[in-house]
Amino acid sequence: MKLSSYWFANFVYDYILYAVVAVVSALVCLALDVGSLTDGDAYGATWMLFMFYGTAYIWLTYVFAFLFKDYGAAQAGYFFLTFVVGGLIPILILVLRALNENTRRFGKGIAWILRIHPSFAFG
Repeated sequence: MKLSSYWFANFVYDYILYAVVAVVSALVCLALDVGSLTDGDAYGATWMLFMFYGTAYIWLTYVFAFLFKDYGAAQAGYFFLTFVVGGLIPILILVLRALNENTRRFGKGIAWILRIHPSFAFG
């Protein structure tokens, strides 16, 4: 088997598993009538967000896995990175933007740099 075929098949499998969760999540947003995600054109953007997030996240996970020799360490490291970059840093950026003008500019600058990571951009 070609190496490219192997990785493509893995991507398709991973994306199908992700797509099931993404479709259910988008439908839950609709069922619960989350106005900010479903009103007007927002629902189309919500679908696109869920679908493209999976693509970006899976590819970045594959790239990150090459930095480790042990797959368990790679998985734990990437989960931790995702938690920090997608969960904690957005809160820090929000606080920085609320303090004063200097920290607001710093927070906006850091936010633009961190948008390369899908979890930060999703948050």
